Amino acid sequence: MVKSLMTFSRKVETKYVPVDLNHEIISVRSLLSRTIPKTITIDLRLSGDLESIQADPSQIGQVLMNLGVNARDAMPDGGTLSIETANVQLNEEYCSAYLKTKPGNYVLLTVSDTGKGMDKETLSHIF
Repeated sequence: MVKSLMTFSRKVETKYVPVDLNHEIISVRSLLSRTIPKTITIDLRLSGDLESIQADPSQIGQVLMNLGVNARDAMPDGGTLSIETANVQLNEEYCSAYLKTKPGNYVLLTVSDTGKGMDKETLSHIF
């Protein structure tokens, strides 16, 4: 917790290490399943041959927990939180349409839920 707070306040430099994203997701699922109501199903669709990524595992966990709690709030009557991983390859054509992207192999993390979404007022305040 202290490390996360120090990193957040920029007092500690983030250290990227090779991370098995699927492993991090499975660890967070265990915590999320105790945090969110049983009326919400956690659906994992994890690639069996996922490449490792360079990341800070504690930041990955924090992002996934935040998304899970947000999903909980968006589904007061229950629903499904889906987390999916896949290896993807971005080509020149794709990258030409998106600034600051480079062709190559990447790991895709997709998080979605069946919640009600954001109203216009909330949407106007994001970012």
